[in-house]
Amino acid sequence: MRKNQKQLRISVGNPLVPGIYRRGDGINIVLHETGDVPCSVVLFDPESKKEVYRIPFRREMIFGHVKAMYIEGMQPEDYNYAFCVNGVITADAYAVSIRGTEKWGEALAEPVIGRVPRRDFDWEGDTPLERPYEDTIIYRLHVRGFTKDSTSKVKKKGTFAGIMEKIPYLKELGITMVELMPAYDFREVQPVQAVSPYAGGANPAPRINFWGYAPGNYFVPKASYAADSEHPSTEFRELVKALHKNGIELCMEFYFQQDVPPNYIMDCLRRWVLDYHVDGLHVSADEVAMRMMEQDPILAHTKLIGWGMRGGPEERVQNRHVASYDPGFMMHARQFLKGDEGQTGIMAEYLYKQPDEKASIHYISNHGTFTLYDLVSYDRKHNEDNGEQNRDGENYNYSWNCGEEGPSKKKRVLTLRMRQIKNALCMLFCGQAVPMLYAGDEWCNSQKGNNNPYCQDNPVGWVNWNQTKFNKEIFEFTKQLIAFRKAHPILHMRRPMEMSDYHAYGLPDLSFHGNTPWYGDFNPVNRHFGLLYCGQYAQLENKPADNDIYLAWNLYWEAQGFELPSPTEQGEWKIAAATDQGAEITENRSLMVPPRSVVILISERGKA
Repeated sequence: MRKNQKQLRISVGNPLVPGIYRRGDGINIVLHETGDVPCSVVLFDPESKKEVYRIPFRREMIFGHVKAMYIEGMQPEDYNYAFCVNGVITADAYAVSIRGTEKWGEALAEPVIGRVPRRDFDWEGDTPLERPYEDTIIYRLHVRGFTKDSTSKVKKKGTFAGIMEKIPYLKELGITMVELMPAYDFREVQPVQAVSPYAGGANPAPRINFWGYAPGNYFVPKASYAADSEHPSTEFRELVKALHKNGIELCMEFYFQQDVPPNYIMDCLRRWVLDYHVDGLHVSADEVAMRMMEQDPILAHTKLIGWGMRGGPEERVQNRHVASYDPGFMMHARQFLKGDEGQTGIMAEYLYKQPDEKASIHYISNHGTFTLYDLVSYDRKHNEDNGEQNRDGENYNYSWNCGEEGPSKKKRVLTLRMRQIKNALCMLFCGQAVPMLYAGDEWCNSQKGNNNPYCQDNPVGWVNWNQTKFNKEIFEFTKQLIAFRKAHPILHMRRPMEMSDYHAYGLPDLSFHGNTPWYGDFNPVNRHFGLLYCGQYAQLENKPADNDIYLAWNLYWEAQGFELPSPTEQGEWKIAAATDQGAEITENRSLMVPPRSVVILISERGKA
């Protein structure tokens, strides 16, 4: 039954809490940043969507550019709402529940309408996990693309619930944090010009911004990413809680345009941490917002990722919670992988260097690059399907097709590709920085040479879960590397390596070697070197003494021999993993490393 206005008691609201929330027997509504223009709260019938009431903000409800109203007697099921600002119906930018965006790929025919939060959620004591960066392994995915393909075998494809169905798989893989590409309620249907400067033509139709780097309702999980599109917030919370129960963190990515006020950004980020229990925030915003994020006390234990993050002395003493993605590692790792000159010294530094004031995140592939499989299968980008004459996307990919462009049935080519993929995975998981694995790379997912599938809401942009023999071998190798990294703390230390034996354990914490022990030769023409971790140094971080680990890198097209240094306590070396089965240790403690391959040795001292 529709209420009449006399039953709604209108008074001054609390302007300090942005957005809308239930308080007592009513609703507190706050409108921000409207200037000195007439404004009203507009209430709609939730079934007919017709306007029922328009209640103006009175003078005593105005605090600068903030307006606050308390409507007593109004319950969540009674009305939906919006604002009227200077005569124009406007959605609440702080809305935590909306209607009108439930169907993916449909342009909005009418303004988005806010809904009062209706459900209390039982977190069952859940809290963010607060895992240190040095123990983190990131798995980055697109919510829709991760399970939309029929090969995913999930019931609720392309949704938050679909990710929940894949939690056993994520646990088996061994990752510790899932990062979602934009999953707030962005507007995927956009004019061509807003998506790309290269797309167009006469009367171009709107295009799908599949990735989601677009404005939207930043406080709301995307309704069309929910199997229960009426309650996306509940489904998202269920996902977070289920991940936490399985020891997996969740990080949300946000893209804020330059005109978004920093205070609004902070209100948004705090809301996701407090109301949705997210563990990390990957943010694109201006420098002012970045500085505010780093200094915000509510976000002090939340993982923060963004360009230009500084960190600082307080993080070194207490909690290093700031990080940034490092595209430099990707570029040099790709060049080293294909055997370019002058890369050994650069890669050696990347493998051991981990700043103290902030974490560095390394990756081989990402959403705007070749996938790992395409990196070893294509010399050139193939973005024709994007409708931009192949002008979009990065031209310099540092890729190599291993002898044939695109799909191949040649055993020689496929064998080399498999070895190169394994080599790349070793670079990712055997260095000190935080590794980020792009979803599908562990299954050799291909985008058919498209390095910029921003508009490809189809099998090109989706993860293909086909289980071929080739794919399974790469998956098992990836799982093995992740387990090896997690089992050996010397591979992911909190403290930066000093390359000296400052605790007299018998070896430096890290040292470099060449064909001859203790002589790392980084001549530009070389493509090989050895790296030795002294496992005793794990004790400095209150962990048991680890095994010594020796990594032999040979990206040259001919085999290389390494005379091995002695591990501590005169232990013996054994092969823990190799990207080519031809690797062997001879009786005189020499290691023969086949062409274009990596060998991981572990000392027999202690438990491997």
